[in-house]
Amino acid sequence: MSMVRRTSCKCTSVPAGMDCRSCICITALLMAWGCTTITERPNAAVTTQLENGNMTVGGVDWHYVMYKPQGAKTPLPVLIALHGRGGTGEPFVEDSQLVDLASEKGFILIAPDAQDGQWQDLDKGPLQGRDLAFFGALLDSVPSLGGDPKRVYVTGFSNGGGMTFCLGAALSERIAAIGSGGASVAALDGNLVYHGLPDPKRPIPAIIFHGMKDDISGYDMRTFTLPLPEAARWWSKRIGAGVTPRHEERAGGALLVDTFGAEGSPQVVLMSYRDMGHSWPGFEDFQLHTNFNEELWAFLSKYKLD
Repeated sequence: MSMVRRTSCKCTSVPAGMDCRSCICITALLMAWGCTTITERPNAAVTTQLENGNMTVGGVDWHYVMYKPQGAKTPLPVLIALHGRGGTGEPFVEDSQLVDLASEKGFILIAPDAQDGQWQDLDKGPLQGRDLAFFGALLDSVPSLGGDPKRVYVTGFSNGGGMTFCLGAALSERIAAIGSGGASVAALDGNLVYHGLPDPKRPIPAIIFHGMKDDISGYDMRTFTLPLPEAARWWSKRIGAGVTPRHEERAGGALLVDTFGAEGSPQVVLMSYRDMGHSWPGFEDFQLHTNFNEELWAFLSKYKLD
């Protein structure tokens, strides 16, 4: 794959000093009912087609884009990718090169657009219920799209990363594994009210990436989010993977990898990029001679629902 462009946060409406986890980039996509239009991407590393569609859930209209490998034997794995605050699905999956990954690995990629540009990841209430109803309907549609309901995965960045955690907790019985970046599992709001996630209903594996210089959704407590090492331990404890990771340093300590749990069982992996800010790891991959997209898919795809 070619080098990924750095994806930075576009959020402009976060209170000073507060977390922008409801911020920019990755999105999840599912196919639509009804007619679709096709967008050709001749300049991509792999020529692909993105299908645009709409679906209505509970009286709310949703838009998404989807990539589906042509001629592949179904059912296929499905990756739902979630953008951050202020973004939309299509540019996110293109900039992160998840479309090219889907073409290379042979899975369905679905990237929906959030209502008003924001996923309701931590704020419990009617709007979060609206979002969860949409994702429930999207998961119901997986078989009709040629997808395997036992191999559905969710990934997201910033606000999309926060929603990935939310879906992993709320819909853990329907999602095989998750991958979140630029977000944590809990935060304080402007009134110093704590918002967190419920425990997952089943041991759902998670791979987490984060820039240690992230000044939007801080790696530590700078932006009122739960520090990422604590967030990884929180998730790991709740899926029975323990609280003491195996620690690995790559590229002379530029990338720290902490793995909770034994191979063959549900695991949590935290990938900490020492010199990265609030971004998808594409630029750092180029510098460190790694490929996060490959690692993301290798982690997610080894899990399947019973």
